[in-house]
Amino acid sequence: MTSNRTKIIILSLSTLIFCLCLSGCKSLNPTLLNPQMNNERLLPPLTPVFNEESFGTVIPLFISSGDSKMFGLGFGSSSTEVAIIQSFSKTITYRNPVINDLKTIFERDVERNITASSNGQQNGTIKCRLIDGKHSEGLGWCIFSSVTLGLFNLLGMPVSSNKYNLQIEVAIFDNNNNLVGRYTSDFHNQKSYMALYWGYSESNAPRNSARIAFTKAMEDIKQQIEKDFDRLNRALR
Repeated sequence: MTSNRTKIIILSLSTLIFCLCLSGCKSLNPTLLNPQMNNERLLPPLTPVFNEESFGTVIPLFISSGDSKMFGLGFGSSSTEVAIIQSFSKTITYRNPVINDLKTIFERDVERNITASSNGQQNGTIKCRLIDGKHSEGLGWCIFSSVTLGLFNLLGMPVSSNKYNLQIEVAIFDNNNNLVGRYTSDFHNQKSYMALYWGYSESNAPRNSARIAFTKAMEDIKQQIEKDFDRLNRALR
């Protein structure tokens, strides 16, 4: 009887600790979706086109309901925008926050840091797609947390980590759909950790990791565009 009671107490304590760890303490600051590095010379106005389907082949679907995480399969014309999740016999449609973050960063980068303000006339399009990528989670932290019943997590040890490696391509086309420039960048970002006090929550850790990788890759591409400015500017006039 005592043994069973002890097991229940330990299980309850472990569940409580993991619930606390999954909640995290850091949220994703919306201002982080504002890219900072701008080119000194801006190209003529271009329409940004973000290929969501290409990113959806690597980035899994994370559902932010509180700080919980769910996975699902996408259906319809854009599998990365929505996903169908079966839960309690109900079909619920969710947007993909990770890809939505990257799309926001790209569009703001184009409008604020790469091209000049538009008076309604566009001189072409600038398209972004994912060439290759990888998402990894540090499950070793989770295993060690389970073995130690989460006690070290109360001291700030991570529960898990997230890392994205993204290789992206940005292509620029004139109004006749002629390719005038293509640039690629491959960035392996540092890990984002899920932890109490200083880490991110379960849903925000992958969002932050993907954001860092994409922002750094775009900074490299902006430098490439800056070096090629004179030729691009002539081709788009």
